[in-house]
Amino acid sequence: MKSFKLGANAERHMKKYAGTSNEDYIEFAAQTARKVTTSRFDTEICERLDIYNIAHLPYKATQLPFGIEEYEADDYLLEHSNNPLELAELWQKAKANESSDSSKNYIISEFLKPFPRESFERFADKNWLSDVSKAWFNKDGLALDVQAQEMNSLFFVEDKITIDDLIDFVRTYKRYSYKSPATILVERIEQRFKECAGFQIKDYYVEHLLKSCYPKYEIETFEDVPF
Repeated sequence: MKSFKLGANAERHMKKYAGTSNEDYIEFAAQTARKVTTSRFDTEICERLDIYNIAHLPYKATQLPFGIEEYEADDYLLEHSNNPLELAELWQKAKANESSDSSKNYIISEFLKPFPRESFERFADKNWLSDVSKAWFNKDGLALDVQAQEMNSLFFVEDKITIDDLIDFVRTYKRYSYKSPATILVERIEQRFKECAGFQIKDYYVEHLLKSCYPKYEIETFEDVPF
């Protein structure tokens, strides 16, 4: 078990609350830091938007152009909204789509490992070797056909992953460089949120915003970041 060297604050806390441990104090300190950060973020937004409380954000809704189609509204808000609440809602939806991505390229990006150069030469035109990053080659790696079979056995994809799919992927993307459309959208929303709010979006702050503005909101998290 990892040990932590804690200071006088921890000692005082554990004396005050009998039976607590170092780990209890670390959790307590993280929650306290999060509350302080959340309060600071609230103040930042209120000052920027000249409102008294973040619960007023729903009343600062972005006006959509007359006649805009429902499916176009999110795209419009992404580029034109200066309301952190609206951008937080877009981010939440985009994160859900990102986490449910089951496209071919996503699966390949997650599970394709380096393979022998000979395997590429067996299934692809040797003239394409110059298109492929050397990081994809490993003489001890699994052959492309074996990796394609493994992916198809692990995931249900209506259009099976083929060796040609793998070859196209490594010709197009360096290792670890692929970003799905869902991920690109999430990053764009995060950029817009920071421009609007002045700080990076956090999952716990999105929950706080939604709970403050919509009291009946049910919490849904995507990552655990203490502060």
